[in-house]
Amino acid sequence: VASSPTEVVLWREAAHGMTVAQVKAAYPTATAPEGKPNAMDNGATVLLTVPGVEVVGRPFKADFFFLNDKLIAVELQPSPLLGMPESEAAYEMIGDALRSKYGAAFKNDDTDKLGLVIRTGIWRNGDADIRTFLAGNKGEAKSRGHLTVTYSTRLSDTAAAL
Repeated sequence: VASSPTEVVLWREAAHGMTVAQVKAAYPTATAPEGKPNAMDNGATVLLTVPGVEVVGRPFKADFFFLNDKLIAVELQPSPLLGMPESEAAYEMIGDALRSKYGAAFKNDDTDKLGLVIRTGIWRNGDADIRTFLAGNKGEAKSRGHLTVTYSTRLSDTAAAL
């Protein structure tokens, strides 16, 4: 939980700016990711992951992204990955849960072109953003859906320190 007014709680016990040791203390089952860690465009990389997190009744993994040794984002995704129909259903349930907790989405975007579905939503919780993302081929039951929920902050490190 955030320990000072400048910290922004991202997800559950994880706050923006926490160190790897602090996240590990808050999530004792967190481990280093296997293989090459995922990275964001800004260079942040996954240094810790927690498997088996329940989200809308399904197992997800939580990836903790760090930049300059500080936590900047938490991303959830189904583990194992889901087929597109199951991904769409989970996306709807996650959206319902977020609407119930935070109200209407700040922004929604749904695209369906030539059978490729891309859906995004953004909710705001104080200085934290919660972004949902779904992409996949509509109507293809065996196709994998790409579903993520990302918790991050809109504040720069400089602004967060004020």
